[in-house]
Amino acid sequence: MVGVSCNRYEDRLLQLFEDLEASRGQGMGTPGGKTRSKSIRELKRLECPINYDIKGGKSSFKMISKIISWNVRGLNEPGTRLGVRNLLRKWRADLVCLQETKVEDVSRDIVSSLWGGQHVGYQFLGSSGASGGILIVWDTRVFDMEEVSEGLFSLSISFRNIEDSFRWMFVGVYGPNVDEHRSGLWAELAGMMAWWNLPTCIGGDFNVIRFPTERSSRGRLTRAMEDFSDFIRENDWWICL
Repeated sequence: MVGVSCNRYEDRLLQLFEDLEASRGQGMGTPGGKTRSKSIRELKRLECPINYDIKGGKSSFKMISKIISWNVRGLNEPGTRLGVRNLLRKWRADLVCLQETKVEDVSRDIVSSLWGGQHVGYQFLGSSGASGGILIVWDTRVFDMEEVSEGLFSLSISFRNIEDSFRWMFVGVYGPNVDEHRSGLWAELAGMMAWWNLPTCIGGDFNVIRFPTERSSRGRLTRAMEDFSDFIRENDWWICL
């Protein structure tokens, strides 16, 4: 599973993700595909259609990029970074968002240990001790960074595509574990999108689910789940999760 040590299992994991990617093209609406594993949610390749307004009229622009969002459960160990590097090399992503890095200050050496080659840009939100942390890395031959903004729970970057000059923003999230703090996350994200007013792709770990069926213990629908669904419903016309 993603989030635990993947040493010696990179090839198996890669094959699993490739099989999952292939199954998406065959339809995921079967009863057996109803509940997705946490590993699928944490490491997924997104082909993201983004809609945006032009002079009051809604137009559709399809931007296809390889974006990976992954809760790595810490990047302090060299063995962990090597496992992440091997998988990212095979996936050949254009942009990678890693959450729960547990690193307060991400150095260029750490980034180099994860991303081979010289065409790399990165920004990070440091962890609070051994908790949290976000690292966003991208291929500078594909995206040109324009602005960056750090929040309490998110890291936002506005990009311009090198190929077509299309402007958009990516937001990496590592949400709070305490319910009463989550309203701050939704306000932070909504404010950021309103400020830059760009087509938006959000990736990360919200530390909250939408439905009780997403966890093995089931349970009941909580206020935190409803707030998460409300946020998606209110913003889904310009968010790709």
